[in-house]
Amino acid sequence: MRTLLQQDESQWPELWRAVYRHLETEGTLTPQQLQLWIAPLRLLGIEDANALDGGQLTVKMGAQTDFASHWISTHFQPQLEQAFTQILGQPAT
Repeated sequence: MRTLLQQDESQWPELWRAVYRHLETEGTLTPQQLQLWIAPLRLLGIEDANALDGGQLTVKMGAQTDFASHWISTHFQPQLEQAFTQILGQPAT
């Protein structure tokens, strides 16, 4: 069973900013990639898997178009997962 993390939505923009800053400083994405593909994303929510799943978090992001969503998941998903994992302190996909 997955449940929505009991995290106040007002903190999501701050969380997303922290992840974005991590991606900027990490240096694996160019400034153009960050601006074009990553900056327009919206953090929609975080689901917390039950303890049987190792407490892995599932991050839900929103993109402007289906094309952008597919492109981002194809080209940038590992970087996003690593950044969320780093910031949240537990595995995130």
